[in-house]
Amino acid sequence: MFDATIFDDTIEVTMNSELVHVDQSVELLRQLLAHHQAEHRFFEVAIVAREALNNAILHGNRGNPAKNVLWRAQCRHGSLFLYVKDEGQGFDWKAWLSRGDSEPEAESGRGHEIFRLLAHNITYNPCGNALCLEIPL
Repeated sequence: MFDATIFDDTIEVTMNSELVHVDQSVELLRQLLAHHQAEHRFFEVAIVAREALNNAILHGNRGNPAKNVLWRAQCRHGSLFLYVKDEGQGFDWKAWLSRGDSEPEAESGRGHEIFRLLAHNITYNPCGNALCLEIPL
């Protein structure tokens, strides 16, 4: 299932937890950026979106295709705001953020480094199953 609603400045998607939907999502983001003459930021947006969506599918929903991921992207005030929410229990994001830089050899944890490098603002909901990233355009 991949259900997208597209507005002038916003895309809203509900999708089941299948990795094939990440490519579909990134293509929608490319179209949104093109509509706002921000194609020059596609690489950064694609990396951040892929990481956030992969995390929601693989870690949050544990790859369970019966669980959904909801994401929304909105262009406003010179930024792309990307909101991603999964149906998992969440995680202790405060502990992750307090750890500092991840080890380059680590098998996980690089997503937070990507977010820190490419997003201006990162916020999580209290339980850690939703995040909002502000990516400058």
